[in-house]
Amino acid sequence: MLLSRRTCIAGLAAVALPVRLIAAPPTASALGATGMTAITDDLWIKRIDRHTWLFTTTAPIDGGVIYPANGLVHRNGDALTLVDPGWTPAQGRALIAWCERSFGRMPSGAIITHFHADRAAALPVLERAGIPVHMLPLTRALLNDGTQSAQALPAPFAEAAFGLECYYPGAGHSSDNIVLWDADQRLLFGGCFLKDAAADSIGNLADASVPAWRDSLERVAARYPHIRTIIPGHGRIGGDAIGRTRALLAAL
Repeated sequence: MLLSRRTCIAGLAAVALPVRLIAAPPTASALGATGMTAITDDLWIKRIDRHTWLFTTTAPIDGGVIYPANGLVHRNGDALTLVDPGWTPAQGRALIAWCERSFGRMPSGAIITHFHADRAAALPVLERAGIPVHMLPLTRALLNDGTQSAQALPAPFAEAAFGLECYYPGAGHSSDNIVLWDADQRLLFGGCFLKDAAADSIGNLADASVPAWRDSLERVAARYPHIRTIIPGHGRIGGDAIGRTRALLAAL
């Protein structure tokens, strides 16, 4: 199943906040990029192109190991979109507050790329703030957590008003994973569908379909042959994340 072109809003400008630079990444894996700026003790952010700010949030997993996850704030004109806004409601609140301080407005909307907690745990905060949340109908069904205001990625999204294509390539890391594409910057947000270029493991397979993932990955590679930047769900941005994911899947 292919999702037709969608877009999603979010924005940024240069930020001058009382923050500190992190000299070293958290344990288990690196932050999404070097030189990220700490907004809280578990949230870092960095501008990576004229449309996009990368953020990394961290949370304890697997017996307390601190693990990072990547998301985006994306700007298209005056509109701002949060993508996968954190492991916790507190991180979602911090991202909203950062947008208000930095741009004088709240995010216009949010996109959830699949149903796992590192993508969707901030949903209640976004809803209480009145921020429209967009996801696949399957993601909404899988959440099954009483979330009523989340909206399916809709046909009314006017391409001229948004800066991201939302594409469903088929099952992979989860049955509902989508990727996002900024054609202007040739930037692909892979979420947990793509492993970082240095990954030594395919990661959590609890909800994965490995045979489908291999086929879905080739659909992504064919659809986006001219990528400049890849953002994986965890780990450092850049490099051949598609090739690395392909190799890790082949080894299973």
